[in-house]
Amino acid sequence: MRANGKLIQEGGKYFMVGKVSDQNDQPIYGMNIVLAGSTQGTVTNQNGEYKLEVTKNSGMLVFSFVGFNTETISF
Repeated sequence: MRANGKLIQEGGKYFMVGKVSDQNDQPIYGMNIVLAGSTQGTVTNQNGEYKLEVTKNSGMLVFSFVGFNTETISF
């Protein structure tokens, strides 16, 4: 699994946006993404893309999906 993300600001709110793909660079649909230490989360769309509202210094996102190792990215 390959996960990337970047922090953006829209209307005074912060969001992590990015894409998740497999080892063949195919998008992963339905990947669970959770803000570490919270219940706030989302899932990827059919293009492997996600958008999750966060605070500016939130820390880490946790990516999980059946058949893949759980991974985290910091921000």
